[in-house]
Amino acid sequence: MFRNWSLAAVLLTVALVTGCSQQKPAEQAVDAAEQALSEIHELALKYAPDQYAEVKAELDAARKALTEGKYPEALAAARELPAKAKQVGEAAAAARDELAAKLGGEWEALAAPMAGKLAAFEARIAELEQAGSLPKGIERKAVEDAKSAYEIVTRAWANPTAAHDAGDIEKAVGGARACDLLITRVMESLGVSQPAAEPPAS
Repeated sequence: MFRNWSLAAVLLTVALVTGCSQQKPAEQAVDAAEQALSEIHELALKYAPDQYAEVKAELDAARKALTEGKYPEALAAARELPAKAKQVGEAAAAARDELAAKLGGEWEALAAPMAGKLAAFEARIAELEQAGSLPKGIERKAVEDAKSAYEIVTRAWANPTAAHDAGDIEKAVGGARACDLLITRVMESLGVSQPAAEPPAS
């Protein structure tokens, strides 16, 4: 019986010593994993959210084990996470670059004719203002609204242009789409039909 108690005591001591000896490595492994995820956080959330969520869940489990003093478990859970975070970051960067390449063509399709569209917009307003009587179906209020819209869109166009220059192609294309749609709708109200710009075929 005493032998059994002695064996149990030895095993318990070994377990405690082993666990304590892994505390520091476990803490370092979890910290390294957290640092790795923090470095890809913004990019991965935007372009690889599902993959990021999986690695984040593993990190949460490792942190929980560490908090509970389960150092071997925490170490095992966290050890591979920096490498996984790197893979997620690479996947997110690839997705970002693929989208940027796709949107680049659309930006060109929207931006190239914009100066001409704005000039035609301004000319149509001037033409209607100088007309003795407005064409059938066009009201004076529509012309006044168009003047306001022209001022808005000429100011607004600076935003997607600035975004493009700053390398934010998604924001640039989003703003360009809005400007192009506004011009198209207002010109239609002034009796001029023109198709909105479409992205080039992929």
